Amino acid sequence: MPWSARLPMLAQLAPLTQLRGVVVLGAVSAYWVCASVQPARAEVPVEVDEPRPSASLTYERQRGAERCPDDAELRDAVSARLGYVPFRDDAPQHVRTVIRAERGGLLATVDVFDADGEVVGQREIRSRTRDCEELARGVALAISVAIDPVSLLGPPTDPAPQPDPGPAPTGGDATRTPEQPTDEAAVTPDPGTEGPDSAPEMDPPGELAPNPSSDVVAASPPGEGASRDATHTWLALDGQLTYEVVPQLRPAVALRLVVERARWATELVVRGVFPASATSTLGRVTAWQTDLHAYACGKARFLRGCAGAFVGVMPARGARIDQPRRGVGLVTGAALALGFDHLFGQRFTFSARVGVDVPLLRPRLELDDTRVWRGAPVSGLVSVGIGARLR
Repeated sequence: MPWSARLPMLAQLAPLTQLRGVVVLGAVSAYWVCASVQPARAEVPVEVDEPRPSASLTYERQRGAERCPDDAELRDAVSARLGYVPFRDDAPQHVRTVIRAERGGLLATVDVFDADGEVVGQREIRSRTRDCEELARGVALAISVAIDPVSLLGPPTDPAPQPDPGPAPTGGDATRTPEQPTDEAAVTPDPGTEGPDSAPEMDPPGELAPNPSSDVVAASPPGEGASRDATHTWLALDGQLTYEVVPQLRPAVALRLVVERARWATELVVRGVFPASATSTLGRVTAWQTDLHAYACGKARFLRGCAGAFVGVMPARGARIDQPRRGVGLVTGAALALGFDHLFGQRFTFSARVGVDVPLLRPRLELDDTRVWRGAPVSGLVSVGIGARLR
């Protein structure tokens, strides 16, 4: 075939050759994009679900708070705030909530206890009216903060995506940077659209911010000072065995009032010792003792050490003699005690203790000016008891 006839055919093949080059270039570009994207996908971290904080809850509506939400409604309110159900009976943390009437209004107390039964947080919320709606919202918020304050902040926001700079400019646009707009539409945003940076700012939830017009007055939140300064009152009934308070080893009954604050406590103990007798050749003398002990105590977890004083009376009477008489002796001295306390739930406690009394005035029993018995310089006691929390 002459070259003059071949030229038109070559001219027809030229576009096909260019197209084939474009296809090859496109395949190479696609392969490069896939190869660059694959490692990026492999570097995406895998999120691992962590166990969420939980707690057990006891809720009590006392007299005057019957219109407040019940237990199920309070649990639902807390779960709605946290976004999950945080209540488990076997949780190590316990939250105790009590709502009661006070001075024409309402008082809610939220106590937080750790696994050992120690108070680690307390909050009091007051309402000047008997309307429990706003008070209940404050209680639900206080419980939510005590259990899981992090969940109230919401999930972390992702950084705004960076715009794709697009393909590199060619030809006459090679000197134009991506920041330089090519037309007016590129720099004028559409008023009907919003980008990631133009989203309106969200106000924080109203319950988390103080409301000047609110009738609810809250004390310091859990774990910020109020819990360690909380004052609790206990009343306990003890059974004792005493030695040398009266002439024999005798049982005694004691009523103990305990007021504790942080690591310190004061105790008042009223005790009655059962009668005992001492006998001589002249006859027999029967005596018993009633006294009052006052202690100042320091606490360390379940143990407490106490030091104080006591004062009391020892009535006595003679028997098996011609002219029996009655008399009353005064007893006083110093007292030391070491105790162990264990909580049952949040209201009751079991206590055990040992102690010694060191009398300054040693009691003495006589018949016809003849001494029948004299108290020891140190007397001991062992006691066990059960107490209940008053407030």
